[in-house]
Formats: sequence, C-alpha cells, structure tokens
Amino acid sequence: RLTDPDKKVEGMREFIKKYPDSPRKGTAYQTIFDTLVKSRPGDRDGILEAAKAIIDAAPEGIKASSYSRVATRLVETNVLLEDAEKFAEDGLKIFDEEEKKRIQRSRATHLATLGRIRVKQGRVAEAEQALKQAYDANPEIPGAVIGLAELPEKKGDTKAALDYWMSAALTGRLTADDRGKFETLF
Repeated sequence: RLTDPDKKVEGMREFIKKYPDSPRKGTAYQTIFDTLVKSRPGDRDGILEAAKAIIDAAPEGIKASSYSRVATRLVETNVLLEDAEKFAEDGLKIFDEEEKKRIQRSRATHLATLGRIRVKQGRVAEAEQALKQAYDANPEIPGAVIGLAELPEKKGDTKAALDYWMSAALTGRLTADDRGKFETLF
C-alpha cells in the first residue's frame, strides 16, 4: 500500500493508462481526487482535473451522484468551497434532468399500455394520441411501436404497419404472440 501521496497519484494514473477499460477506473480516479484533496488542498488545478475525470467517467444516469460525491468531499475537507458549490449546483441540475428522463420513460410505458387498450376498444383517435406520445418519449417501448403498427394494419396500410412492426422487432422484445403477428403480416 502506497503511503506517499505523489507515488499513490502516479500509481493510479499508471493503472488508468495501462487498463483504460477497467471497471476499477472510476475508483482510481476517486483515489487520485481524494489523495490530492488531502495532501495538496491548494492544488486547485490538479483537484479540479481529478474531479472532472471522476464525472466524465461516470455512466449516464449516475453523473449527478458523481457531482455530489465531489462536492461533498470538498465541503467535508473545507477545500475549494466555491468550486464545491458549483459542483453541487451542476449536480442538482443534472439530477433534475435525469429524473425528468426517468419519469418520461416511465410515463411512456403507461401511455403505451393505455394506447393499446384504446386500440382494442376501437377508440382509434385516442389510442393514436397516447401511442404517439409514448413513442415520442421512448421509441424503444415495444408496446408503443406495436400499437402504432396495429393502427395502420386495421386500415389496411400494410406498408406503414410493416415499418412499425420492423421497429418493434428491432427492440428485440416482442412477445411470441406479437412475433407471430409480425411474421404473418410480413
């Protein structure tokens, strides 16, 4: 275990360089950041570079928590408080965006189900509206695409129906029944 901060930082950088696809790369970035905050609290450029690396390495959907971890560490150590504030504010904005996307995807699933129900009830205009909203929010929801395929199919527009069925098939999540409908139409 390396106790010298400079050697620890250099060792982590070498690890990242040698294993750029390692699942432990994020941990290495975090170690660099923590080491710099503790051993070189006045090295603003180095600390901010390490913080940026942590955030850049974070997968979509959890970037906000990376901002929060960076801000929390800075405030806990009373280092770069203005920068900590900026990380916290940026993290909150990203959190709000991520949460909005999650809600839209979830809402799209409900709209797709509602649209398919309305198709079966013969309420075509309402069905189409719900299905299009679902598809616009998340074009990979099979229910929305299948519902949109069923509408032109009922009108005899095989080409439009096939376009939607093809999109649905490409999601890789057709049920056996839906796959049968697609193959019959195809």
